[in-house]
Amino acid sequence: MRTDAKQVSSVTRPALAAAASLAVLALAPAPRAGAADAPLPVTAFNRRVLDAGAAAWTRSPLQVAIRFLADPGVRPESRSVSITIVFSTAEGSRPPGTVARVAVVHDGLPDDSVRAQRTRLALVRRASGAWVLRSAGRSFRCRPGRGHQGYSSVLCT
Repeated sequence: MRTDAKQVSSVTRPALAAAASLAVLALAPAPRAGAADAPLPVTAFNRRVLDAGAAAWTRSPLQVAIRFLADPGVRPESRSVSITIVFSTAEGSRPPGTVARVAVVHDGLPDDSVRAQRTRLALVRRASGAWVLRSAGRSFRCRPGRGHQGYSSVLCT
């Protein structure tokens, strides 16, 4: 499977909304949602996307991801935010350009045990052109001496 990646990196909190229009070409694929992620509910959010009809934000996987992350309890406060978007050119029976994966890393969290939080989203574009979430997951990276150093759904100590 060939992938094209767009990455917006080291975005400061005030610039997160502006990041929706930024895209820097990168060649590294975003990580896929996996066992290291604790699943996040997407059904209610997808209803909001579909209820929005032809709103412009529903036509952009980055805008959909930003809206999802703006929900209470999803977006932590952090010093930096890194966003990676990968568009798949072929995945199973889906046409090219209809599958996207978004990885958002909030680093420098103001927490004595958790250093970073990663949220990974898998999106699909519907026939209407709206992007909806297929899945979402969250994992954490601990500070040294406070638990695992890689990303995991296991909480830090």
